[in-house]
Amino acid sequence: MGVRASLYNNVQKNPGYLVVFLQYFIPAALIVYTMLERIALLTFVLAGVL
Repeated sequence: MGVRASLYNNVQKNPGYLVVFLQYFIPAALIVYTMLERIALLTFVLAGVL
């Protein structure tokens, strides 16, 4: 609960920091998701090619 309160407080004080955080977090999360789902993605791509 305390961590959430401090994160909320930091966002209220410096909203620009949230933007910078999201600029790094979203691409990183997409890369991680792609690597976790690579077998399904490769199967989908190869099924469309063959």
